[in-house]
Amino acid sequence: MGPPDGPGVEPGPVPELAGIVILRAYDHLFAARGGPADSTAHPAPVLGPAPAREYPHPGPVRGRTDVPGAASAYGPGMSQENTPTVPAVSPAPTRTRTAARAVGFGCAVLLAVPLLLLLAFVVWIAVVTKDASDFPRAAPEAMASRAAERSQEAYGVLGFTRTLGPGAGQPGVSAENTFGSDACYRGGLTDEEVDGAYRMHHSWALDHVPAGQARAGLRRLRDHLEDSGWDITSYREDVSGDRALKASRSEGEERMWFKWSADRGYFTGGASMACAVDPGRGDGDDRPGDDLTPPDLHPSTP
Repeated sequence: MGPPDGPGVEPGPVPELAGIVILRAYDHLFAARGGPADSTAHPAPVLGPAPAREYPHPGPVRGRTDVPGAASAYGPGMSQENTPTVPAVSPAPTRTRTAARAVGFGCAVLLAVPLLLLLAFVVWIAVVTKDASDFPRAAPEAMASRAAERSQEAYGVLGFTRTLGPGAGQPGVSAENTFGSDACYRGGLTDEEVDGAYRMHHSWALDHVPAGQARAGLRRLRDHLEDSGWDITSYREDVSGDRALKASRSEGEERMWFKWSADRGYFTGGASMACAVDPGRGDGDDRPGDDLTPPDLHPSTP
């Protein structure tokens, strides 16, 4: 069996140090028994520098300061072979790169938002802008008859007892019962009229209407319209005593309106239909309505 240091390895200063420790302990033992220790019998060896170990190396060895060209990163006398290998750590992303990405994302958002708004605006214009093909084709007589039916229903619910014949007297004073029509527009950003389209309406008025009858009748009509599927868009009772009621349905295409003026006792009402295109209208013809005669408005039968 070879020596503890292994074959081919020279012993270091450790055995010499052990011998010195044993001799010193031996001297102290004799001194404790009453006499000086004979230090000459066992002279302590003189310590000298440990013989330098020779390491074969083909070139500079890192970690050795006693070898020319060696680096001192691993401490004096420490070879690269005895130093643990530390894995390389990738550097973390810098703040500059993160900031650059944030700026790039912000610029993309700033560019995208106006484009999306522009696209939404174009789509909205395309949806709300109408032409003749967007309206149903219906004869003015048919639309006038429907409007008169709406007015007759409301007239009966209001509880008026007079029969109201066709015609018109002095506006704002006399009774009225007439047809008329309004233009229909393309919508969007233009006020251009749609050629051939019209909105038929029926208007009526009654004079000398007492306050009690007008107020009770409007409340009753409001409840009736709500129960019939109309949306009450406005119901107003002013401090002056005036009363007003507005309703709509079919997304606002059909409308009804009523108002009572307290100072004159004058009651007005009306109904308008959705826009339609007159299939028999020729170029240069006036809008229909003025040439049509409405039926009488009758009190409701018990």
